[in-house]
Amino acid sequence: MAFIDPDKVPLLPHVALTLALVVVKSSTSPLLLLDAYGVCVGVSDSFIICFQLNPGDIDGGSIYAISTLLQRAY
Repeated sequence: MAFIDPDKVPLLPHVALTLALVVVKSSTSPLLLLDAYGVCVGVSDSFIICFQLNPGDIDGGSIYAISTLLQRAY
């Protein structure tokens, strides 16, 4: 059986993003997936339910905009 060194196999960015989105979407804990600029690219259903927010208000929003929504909600 051949051993594949994961450090030598490049992970394509879209594959990494897809894997991260699957983890977030399947999470039972409230999670946000942010890009390098603090923009939400994924949100778990439990986050939406826990904070009683509209998914359309979160996806593509900055972490600052999301924090403003959360402050208004509470």
